[in-house]
Amino acid sequence: MKLNPDCIRDILLYIESHQRVYFDSANHCYSYSFITERYLDRDLPYDICEIIHSLLLMKDCGYIEIDIKESLYEIRQVSVRRITYSGYDFLESIRPQSVWEDTKQTLSAVGSFSLELILDVAKNLLSGLVSSVVQGTLP
Repeated sequence: MKLNPDCIRDILLYIESHQRVYFDSANHCYSYSFITERYLDRDLPYDICEIIHSLLLMKDCGYIEIDIKESLYEIRQVSVRRITYSGYDFLESIRPQSVWEDTKQTLSAVGSFSLELILDVAKNLLSGLVSSVVQGTLP
């Protein structure tokens, strides 16, 4: 199965907008709401296998923390605990739609879409935008 960068970005944006933190009566944080692959499958335009594959890849990269319930032959449930600092770093680098589109266009020309390359290209594009804002040359 191929890595789908749009699926990964959409999942991170979904988690960010739907994740909740719960507090006890003393106002101490005690848990996060869990977002399962079933919610993502229901609300995003990707099939369940692609969603689970993307969740596992993001776990491997350290972008999210997940719990996996599995039986001998299958994954029964994947629950997202939270986005990590590295996950937010990645998400913030690809959040602006213009940066995302330019990143995908650049990597399409190269023919590679590793998550590390996506992050590097997006950060370079963002650095150029920041320089333009600082210099007052952004249209």
